[in-house]
Amino acid sequence: MAPDSQTDKDRAQPGRLGHAGAYSVFPVALLAEGRACLVVGGGKIATRKAKLLLDADADVTVVAPEVSEELAELAHAGALRIAQRRFEPADVADMAVLFAATDDARVNRQVLELCQDQPTLVCAVDRNWGDGDFITPATVRSEGTLVSVSTGGKSCRLSRLIKDNLTRHMDLIRSADLLVLGTSHRYLTVEEREPYHLIGDRLAAVGDMLMHVWGIHEFMLLNTCNRVELLAVAAEGTIDSEILAKLIGFDQLGPEKMYLKRGYDAFQHSAFVTAGLLSQSPGEKHIVAQVKDALAVGTKNGWAGSMLTEWISSALHVSKHIRQLPGHSGQHAEIEDLCMAYLAAGERPAAERRVLVLGAGDVGKGLVADLPDDTAQCLWCYRTRKPRIPARLAGKTELVPLADLPEALTKVNTVLCAAGGADYIITPELSPQLRDGTEIIDLAMPRNADPAVADDTRGIQVIDLDGIKQWFRQENAAFAMLLQEAETVVSEHGPSYDKLIGSLQNRDAVQ
Repeated sequence: MAPDSQTDKDRAQPGRLGHAGAYSVFPVALLAEGRACLVVGGGKIATRKAKLLLDADADVTVVAPEVSEELAELAHAGALRIAQRRFEPADVADMAVLFAATDDARVNRQVLELCQDQPTLVCAVDRNWGDGDFITPATVRSEGTLVSVSTGGKSCRLSRLIKDNLTRHMDLIRSADLLVLGTSHRYLTVEEREPYHLIGDRLAAVGDMLMHVWGIHEFMLLNTCNRVELLAVAAEGTIDSEILAKLIGFDQLGPEKMYLKRGYDAFQHSAFVTAGLLSQSPGEKHIVAQVKDALAVGTKNGWAGSMLTEWISSALHVSKHIRQLPGHSGQHAEIEDLCMAYLAAGERPAAERRVLVLGAGDVGKGLVADLPDDTAQCLWCYRTRKPRIPARLAGKTELVPLADLPEALTKVNTVLCAAGGADYIITPELSPQLRDGTEIIDLAMPRNADPAVADDTRGIQVIDLDGIKQWFRQENAAFAMLLQEAETVVSEHGPSYDKLIGSLQNRDAVQ
């Protein structure tokens, strides 16, 4: 509300100027529906102000000797009233909002002064604007959503530029949908997909580039030993998949070596992934933590927000129902479980196995925990933090720092690799330290063991994730049937996808 008198306003004026000459303003959204509002003036600016009031369903009156053709048409259509005459002091009575929008600064000043004793919010559109009660920000209104931009009167041009940019962005949000672009063990061998994994500085660099892609609202980058994926909430039809592929390093892959899924297909894919159905070992649970960690990284870096969080939350919810399918329990096996099964199926009994576990992360801990009680010996190699040895293996397990790896290799006949890092840890230079007949099972991605370490003449084997996959033979009839049942589960949760997209696009939502 305006100050009680002009003297009060003049006294308050110096304190209203903010940073760099702009006014400090308080943003509000006026509930103007049905309220009496007045526009004094009939030119282009007055026309714009009248239309803003009409957008808010206000009861609009225009006072001016002459009015624009557009105002006349609005009056003819019954949208507003026109008093085609000069402004009179009595016109300000009982008005909730008033615009002084003539081309005469003296008239605009008169209007401002008359409103001082009235419960009327007044705005002048000329040099008198600083003595009014409010200014109208640059606004964009779209399907029930209103966005306003104000520089406190410092730069109308900047406000308009930002408004125009937001207008295009809002149109993109209206068409927001889900997108997944990735590759996995189903498309590339371990050796083929190794160069495409996103870790460390490369992950950060790709994320920074994707932040500048117009049409991508939110995204996260999922990087596991089996897959590399971009999951994004993006504007439909505005994203060039070739550009995205180039940004995440897939530009050297043919279309048959990667997958692009949109909309419902992307939602179903994310549910399958979080249910472990598309992992090397179907049903494994590590993927849940990996997806959550990827979302956390995206959130921390400003890539992901509420839209992507809602998507992943929905996918995790559906995946829980998939995991409850009768056939799912039969498929369940963590990668370390498969590794133990592979060893048990081998010719060397546990009592003769002297095992070195390389890595102290979740998989490394799982490998040590799953070692049979009669394992002859376990050397647990760690990089920085000492892991805790399970009580049942305390007498036969020794912690070994990574610096002592060469000597440790001389004492074992089985090496289980599960360490992080971009470079090979077991290289051909360490081959002389390996015993003849040593089995190296490399569960890491990127791999820990250089394939060149394998030596048929000495019986040294290197088995990677693909080798474990081939042994497990996951592509069987039971698994195919499980996938069909999982598709049914996702279909039954179709409303979850519809609700998600409705939320992204603000359909039937009240804000």
